[in-house]
Amino acid sequence: MKNKLVHFLLLLIISGLAGCSAKLSDIKEAFSAQGMAFTFQLPSSWENDPKYQENYGQNAVFAAADTKSNSKMFISATRKDMMDLKDFGNKTRQQLSQTYDYKNVEDVYMKEFKLNEYPAYKYTVFTKLKEKEFWAHIYFIETQTGLVQLVYYSADDSNYENRAKIIDNSARSLVETKADEAYEETSTDQQKADVSDSVKVANDKYVFEIKGFRKIKGTNNEELLVIRFETTNNLETNILADIMKEVVKVTQNEQLLSETTLPSSETDTPLGLLETQKTQAVTKDQSAETILVYKLKKNSGEVILTFLPEQFPEQEPVILDLDLLKG
Repeated sequence: MKNKLVHFLLLLIISGLAGCSAKLSDIKEAFSAQGMAFTFQLPSSWENDPKYQENYGQNAVFAAADTKSNSKMFISATRKDMMDLKDFGNKTRQQLSQTYDYKNVEDVYMKEFKLNEYPAYKYTVFTKLKEKEFWAHIYFIETQTGLVQLVYYSADDSNYENRAKIIDNSARSLVETKADEAYEETSTDQQKADVSDSVKVANDKYVFEIKGFRKIKGTNNEELLVIRFETTNNLETNILADIMKEVVKVTQNEQLLSETTLPSSETDTPLGLLETQKTQAVTKDQSAETILVYKLKKNSGEVILTFLPEQFPEQEPVILDLDLLKG
């Protein structure tokens, strides 16, 4: 009996050590985006997911999954000179609190730190994906040229705390290895990215700067149009960031397009974060950037933005040429 007890205790100790022995893989995974190249290390039990765009949207550049749990992750990246990084940490915390339905922004865990001398941010929120519960560890890490978003969905199980430690090590292994200073979008990039010749529409109440548009696939594989814009408030009273939808008609072949929302695969992408800002209050002389999403009637041709003539009497229609998005 004594030998059996000792054997049982040894099994417990060995099992406990095994649970704590998670380490990073020796392999440096490589990915690239917008003329930038990066490496990082996955936890040793994780494997690449080759269907990263199918599973996580068009902005994803890498994805992986844990072979020992339901945990998974994906990465997106953009050049930071295309981003407004002023007060980025607090703004992103606020956006995440809205996205994940936290009543108090302080309930969203946030940690700011330095990685290779550049700012980095970690957030943790609780969420559900396909009826399964996860802790989402969301990292935004600046590098010399880029802003990289790493989103780890850690299964809500008994190994959550140990897994969080190795996930943190994985995110902190990120290194920018190369950046093309003369980077220009290729036709393939243009298919994924916004067409971004800025257009301003203004009256004495509002200024709308239409910064770009793109096509994405919806939940049922339908074609959606995403319009990215910035709203500036000239009024004494607050307005919502998406007030442009109240003063514009969006048509294709003279048919009114229906407004919709992003598919769930875009929740944690930069587009998803912009969508959470639709109901942000914009005070006098302040600006906020957001998006509007519409269901397309067809995949090509022109979409016309016609602003209400009683409010914008001298404004010509804004034409979005979908054919510019063809690769």
